Amino acid sequence: MVLDEVKAPSFDSSCHIAIQDKIAGRAADQLTTNFFSFSDVFSFCFLYSLLYSLLPEAMAPAFSRLPDCHQHPGPVVYNPSLGQFFQAQTLSVTQYLQKKLMEETMDGPLTDYGSSDSDDQISPPITRNSQLNRSETLTTRNMPTVTSASPKTIRNKERDALRRNNKRQKQQMADDNGVKLHAKRRRIDALKEALQIKFDLQKDVIVTTTGWQGGHTGPLPKKNFTKEEVQRDYGLVHFPWDGRPRQKADQPGEWEATCQDAFEALKLAASSMAFSEKETNHRRGPFPSVPHGISFGGGQTEPKHLSHGSEAKTQILENVMMQKSIQRICNFASEGLRLYSERNYKHMKETMEALRQHYNDCIEPQRKLRRPYDQSVGVFPCRSFNLGEQSVSYPHKDDANLAQSWCSITPLGLFDATRGGQLILWDLGLVVDFPSGSTILIPSALILHSNAPISLHETRYAIVQYAAAGLFRWVENGFMSEATWLARATKKQIQERLDSQKNRWAEAAKMFTRLPELIPKDQN
Repeated sequence: MVLDEVKAPSFDSSCHIAIQDKIAGRAADQLTTNFFSFSDVFSFCFLYSLLYSLLPEAMAPAFSRLPDCHQHPGPVVYNPSLGQFFQAQTLSVTQYLQKKLMEETMDGPLTDYGSSDSDDQISPPITRNSQLNRSETLTTRNMPTVTSASPKTIRNKERDALRRNNKRQKQQMADDNGVKLHAKRRRIDALKEALQIKFDLQKDVIVTTTGWQGGHTGPLPKKNFTKEEVQRDYGLVHFPWDGRPRQKADQPGEWEATCQDAFEALKLAASSMAFSEKETNHRRGPFPSVPHGISFGGGQTEPKHLSHGSEAKTQILENVMMQKSIQRICNFASEGLRLYSERNYKHMKETMEALRQHYNDCIEPQRKLRRPYDQSVGVFPCRSFNLGEQSVSYPHKDDANLAQSWCSITPLGLFDATRGGQLILWDLGLVVDFPSGSTILIPSALILHSNAPISLHETRYAIVQYAAAGLFRWVENGFMSEATWLARATKKQIQERLDSQKNRWAEAAKMFTRLPELIPKDQN
């Protein structure tokens, strides 16, 4: 492509493309197209010459010959086959193609992109009468022909569909505990960029002597460290991450819409409830955090759904859980746990199902643990909604959680993730960009973590999912507390328990998935 004797025009960051729609006989609305860079004028002009070559000959009058290109700002098009310069005048490309697609689909082939014997013929002008006649023709000529299938054909199709579905389910259940094939392929792609960090689960973590929970770390600073501080003063490495899941080609922006809906649901809940002293005064930070779900500990006599002080507040939280966007985000994190830590996922799922089944026949409704949304939110039994506008946490560990289990974190809000809100993983030496709508799973009972602060005009909520160690201990004790079990156990049983505790953490650590397990054998 050559641009002889033409001075390249200057372009702004947004360019208005308009071509007059001669065929429809009326001017179309303008379409604004944003370009990231106009440093390469030749590439820009080439796009316009390509557009011109794709347009039908009927569109040729929509371009005018430029007697003097220097006098006309805007995109310049040069067509080598005609040896002429052209300049766009007045059109909406998207609307023109949409209209042509509808017209040609309903009234013949879409001939703009192929040759035809009638290419050289001039189409008669479109009038109101011709449009009415064509609409009448469409009602009769293009009506689909409906044929009734025989009952045998219908039964065969239903049988074949059922057979294919059963085959797909068996294949998924036999491989990776039902993980979908496309999810496994994406996991393989992700592992190609995995960060490998030296971290010993026997030497670099603190757990209790029983091996159930994370150990206490001691006093920690009640401060939000910035990304720059941890890099400069503590030598942490910054890991830039956009945190965006892959989107369906036919549904762009779907995940962003889901996260925005969830953000609005949390915002409404935060403005509709009062927070207790315990919910606002905690070691994670100066923001209200409301737990919801099944837990055991902190003086409870048995596992149960956490109470919130009033029926109105409980109903607000139940309404939040019934939101499809909240359910989808929770289940997304649950599937992430299954994809990267299958044994932990299976252990949590089986334990929670046994617990719910045990209390299913209780006469008292408040002791029943099942909820209508259980299947929709995944395996995590409990979650905390961080509902402060500045929900960024101090350095801490969640040592009451099951030691070998994972915790999922999903921030939601309006903040610049490259400047604040990063997840700081102190024991791993990383500070990770953590955008709104992204999800990270970490063993929160074992590693120290916090968030970098955000600007005062920004907003950041969060959904944090986890499992209390007490739930698993209750089920292993035969659905009773440790004190009750010890009171009923024989000396032999107690000694066996003490002996097993010595190796319990070593066995629990085996629930973590090792990297070679995630890679197919043919790719090792």
